[in-house]
Amino acid sequence: MHEYVELKLEPNTYYNYESTIRIHIIPHLGKYKVKSLTPHVLQQFINLKSREGYARQTLSIIVGILSKSLNHAVYPYKYIK
Repeated sequence: MHEYVELKLEPNTYYNYESTIRIHIIPHLGKYKVKSLTPHVLQQFINLKSREGYARQTLSIIVGILSKSLNHAVYPYKYIK
C-alpha cells in the first residue's frame, strides 16, 4: 500500500483502498499467509461477500485490490512464485 498506492494514486483512492482492506479483506483473509491464498480460498471469500449482499461494484473493487496486491507479491516483491 505505502510503496505503490500512496505514491501513485490520489489521497481519496488511498483512503478507499485502505478502508476496503481494513473492513473487508483483513477480517477474512488476514489469517492466511500469502503463499496459502489459493484460488479456492479467494473464490469462497468473494462468494461470501456476494451472499452478504454487497454490490457488484464493491466486489469488483475487492477483486481488483486482491489481484493487484497478489501480482505485486509475485513481482517485484517476490513473496510468492
